[in-house]
Amino acid sequence: MGIFLEYPRFPRMGRERLRGYISDLDRAVSLWPDLACGIVRPEGDTALNVIRLGAPRRFVEITAVDALGRTWFAWAGDGELIGTVDDVDGVVRKIADELGSVVQG
Repeated sequence: MGIFLEYPRFPRMGRERLRGYISDLDRAVSLWPDLACGIVRPEGDTALNVIRLGAPRRFVEITAVDALGRTWFAWAGDGELIGTVDDVDGVVRKIADELGSVVQG
């Protein structure tokens, strides 16, 4: 996952802590009936891969980063912050919007 190479302003988070945040997001995403997800470990980092059912070729990967004095979920591809880890439901809504979700959880 190139986020830490391309965006070095985000320090690497400890693996267990990162897995905990990603696992929390995994559980929340799995409640949405038209989204499917799985935890992946590209290049040794942990991320959540999310697709919208019916459109499996369109996917997003999300990771967690420490930035601006808080912990955030961020798009793994470009490092853009999505929302804080304290707002898992809001982050899931943004993921669903990005994937064109039609059903709310």
